[in-house]
Amino acid sequence: MRHIATLPTEEIFTTPVPTRTEGKVRASGPLALGGALVEGLELRFEGGRISDVSATRGAEVVRAQLAIDDGAARLGEVALVDDTSPIQQSGVLFYDTLLDESAASHLAWGDGIPDGHRDYEPARPETLTGLPINHSATHVDFMIGSPELRVTGVRADGSRRVILDGERWAL
Repeated sequence: MRHIATLPTEEIFTTPVPTRTEGKVRASGPLALGGALVEGLELRFEGGRISDVSATRGAEVVRAQLAIDDGAARLGEVALVDDTSPIQQSGVLFYDTLLDESAASHLAWGDGIPDGHRDYEPARPETLTGLPINHSATHVDFMIGSPELRVTGVRADGSRRVILDGERWAL
């Protein structure tokens, strides 16, 4: 088997406002979590929190993760990955979230990522607690990318633009 480096990653990510997530999302692939395999995962968000978990296998493992602390059931990351990702091209499921997340667009519940936030100063860790991002002891990525996924961005003026259509950049 040839070597497929996952770093640097092919993803473009951001940390969403943790209180604004609404709707339902379905994982596009299995999630290896805590020694268990979660399949058919669906999450419902209401008021920024995961309010319902269903899965054909492993839902109880996800529910246990979401109970770790108050921030665990909120969104911490949104990442877009197109279909040129070497991990996706390989067709291999590694059963390791840090590798599998690079195969598709993904979301993560739990801790937000401060890098890139205009008010974050890595040399001053006290700035982290003041950032408008989610804080949690957990951060779990799960794949949502598929040929059916369409991501539309909303500009400050309210206009919309498709960013990712299927697994292809539309910009």
